[in-house]
Amino acid sequence: MSSSVLWAIFSCFLFPFFLYISQFFSAIQDRHAIRFAVCTAVSIVFWIFLTLSFYSQMKPIQFFDVVLGLAVICCSTILYLQVWGLLTRGYTLAILRTLLESDKPLNATQISEAYRNFEGLNWIMTHRMQGLKASGMIMVDGDSVRLTPNKGKKIAWLYGISKRILGIGRTG
Repeated sequence: MSSSVLWAIFSCFLFPFFLYISQFFSAIQDRHAIRFAVCTAVSIVFWIFLTLSFYSQMKPIQFFDVVLGLAVICCSTILYLQVWGLLTRGYTLAILRTLLESDKPLNATQISEAYRNFEGLNWIMTHRMQGLKASGMIMVDGDSVRLTPNKGKKIAWLYGISKRILGIGRTG
């Protein structure tokens, strides 16, 4: 196995450590997507640094080894992204956590009220609407919400087409 691939595997194993450390940077600690992206970049830069620092002068780095190392990084990033998505956005897992932290059985109303440190389920809608507004996909005027003419409508249209093409049923 080439050193490039070994360093890629090593960088992949360090990825959760990079995520752990990133929580201590106040600028990104509550921005999960940015934290993940920054840690991905750190992991790739770390891999490149290690690969370039420890290659043998007698056996230069081979293009195929670099591509294979990059493939290892990409595959592990996709795996970590799936787990990260569940941990940061997983409502079903949050229900289990809420029940674990409760000293008594809860009904559905109590579970929804206890969600997100007692911010309730309205937090999900508020958070999603803020994200859509900040990204320029919706406009809010009082109680009215509408798609922006360019970005919002185009993305909504692409979403609908993609679901039809891929045969994905109705989702949230």
